[in-house]
Amino acid sequence: MRRTSVHKAQLALNFTTVQMKVLKCNQQMKHVVLQAHLRQHHILSLQNQQKAPMYQERGKENPGLGCISMKLAMRITKAKRRITPFDHVLIDFQFYGTETFQTVVGNVLKYSQATVCCSIHDVSRALCMIAHDHIHFPPNLLQLKREFSEIARIPGIIGCIDTHIRIQRPHQHEYALVNRKGYHSINVQGVCDANGHLLSVNATKPGSVHDSTMFKMSGLGLQYVLGEFGEGFLLGDSGYGCTPYLITPFNIPSNDEEV
Repeated sequence: MRRTSVHKAQLALNFTTVQMKVLKCNQQMKHVVLQAHLRQHHILSLQNQQKAPMYQERGKENPGLGCISMKLAMRITKAKRRITPFDHVLIDFQFYGTETFQTVVGNVLKYSQATVCCSIHDVSRALCMIAHDHIHFPPNLLQLKREFSEIARIPGIIGCIDTHIRIQRPHQHEYALVNRKGYHSINVQGVCDANGHLLSVNATKPGSVHDSTMFKMSGLGLQYVLGEFGEGFLLGDSGYGCTPYLITPFNIPSNDEEV
């Protein structure tokens, strides 16, 4: 009996010693992981500090980027990463340029999907806030007419108009977003010059609204009715009605001039 008790005591002591070694090992591992995390955070902080002057210089070189950056704020992610206004713009332009998923953009730029989503929202809102300062008709329409005349040899054109931006099938109000061509869209009435630069944008109607109705209800259509653009007129497709200020192509051309 005495030997059995001594043996049990030795086993208990050995088990306690093993437990202490395991705990010590776990503490060492946690310390190593913590040090690695702090080191990575320190490196990222240094990188952001080094990039800050570069962001300022790029903002000076590109006034448009500077206007957007002024509307954006520094964001700190859950991983303690600093997202500068310039980072927001890079994330947003990567998303717009590739037309891919937010997760893919995050994998490319090393950000989480949540960070990409927030950046897209912030930059899109900033772009809307400054849109009226950059998207408008110039005071003098003569240059617009000259540029279109060099392309189409038709005098008096000041812009081309078109609508509809395709979207994915929505879960709500699907019928309102199906256009006359049978796919889901938002009726985005856009007017551009001969170089493809936007002069007017109106994105207030769903795809089911007809193009002609959209134009008549818009502020641009009212400006044309009031004669604010003089003799200048727009070029549109067959979805619009032919008027003195918006001309459309012939449905069935009968000669070379009509073509």
